[in-house]
Amino acid sequence: MKVEVKELKISNELQKKIDMICRFAGVSSAFSSGCVKNVKGTNIAYVKPHIK
Repeated sequence: MKVEVKELKISNELQKKIDMICRFAGVSSAFSSGCVKNVKGTNIAYVKPHIK
């Protein structure tokens, strides 16, 4: 069994759009980086962080 780990990154363009929406709504935004763990040869995947 082989586990593949990929880091998730948010694009600068998407981050700017979210910041603009949050400023309009009067709330602050917080971003946390995550990763996808995939078990090779299966359809099992785990996304972290999936909850806050």
